[in-house]
Amino acid sequence: LPASTMSILLLQILFVTLSLMVICTDLDQQVILDAVNLVLAIGGILFIFAADLPFMEHILTGLGSGLAFLLLAIVTRGGIGGGDIKFMAALGLWLGYSGIINAFMIGAVLGGIVALLLMITKRLKRGDLFAYGAYYAIGGMIAFVIKFSPVFAQ
Repeated sequence: LPASTMSILLLQILFVTLSLMVICTDLDQQVILDAVNLVLAIGGILFIFAADLPFMEHILTGLGSGLAFLLLAIVTRGGIGGGDIKFMAALGLWLGYSGIINAFMIGAVLGGIVALLLMITKRLKRGDLFAYGAYYAIGGMIAFVIKFSPVFAQ
């Protein structure tokens, strides 16, 4: 494999690995670790260069995603944690505008369905903490495949 293809492949493996870590830690401890978010953000910036993606679009998407979730955290009065805010910012670096919209929509729908099922089965009560970050990570991985897989290329 050419060096550029190998670096893209390694970065893609990093993306999936860190996303799986987010899912595990968020579901288990309701925490998304700063170290994971930092490596994810650095990997996202490297991926922008390795995959020759539009730099400003991806940087602005990262910033915009983080700011949007910061505003959501303020509006929900702590319903969204700092780890979620940083995770969405890092995810925006990887996915760009169209990808982060897909990740958000998929994650919101999946998380909503799971939360509803947990409420119906009385395993989650109104006001309980719910690990939405895990579902945004699943949405991020699906959005990543949709955006970068040759199967979905226009």
